[in-house]
Amino acid sequence: MWHHGGGEGTIDVRLSISSDSLSEDEVQQMTRDLCSTLNRETDAKIRLDEQVGDASTKGDLVAIGNLVISLLTSDMVGSLFRVLKSYFERSPSLVVEIKSGDGKKKIRIEAHDISSKEIDKTLVAARAILGGSS
Repeated sequence: MWHHGGGEGTIDVRLSISSDSLSEDEVQQMTRDLCSTLNRETDAKIRLDEQVGDASTKGDLVAIGNLVISLLTSDMVGSLFRVLKSYFERSPSLVVEIKSGDGKKKIRIEAHDISSKEIDKTLVAARAILGGSS
């Protein structure tokens, strides 16, 4: 079951980005940029997912590649994917994973899933996971 956010028909999800070809600093900068872009171009509420690190980070807040998206509706999935597509075009090794608040449902999206041929299939799969219609 998805964790429902601040309004009827909305859900909270976690979005994680990673890349084999980018450093942690580059992934984190991309995460900040993505957060800003999604807040600007969608009606969802997006924030960095900051968690207290372990001994290796001296207890500092660590949020490498993680965002929390609140108030996401199935209608916003298309907007989310349009923004993500531009990031995939800039970094073809980028991988995005979207998980339900409880972590029980997830979708993993790689650059080839956002190609013109695959976007419709990926959107249908994401909307099914997010509980919306296709």
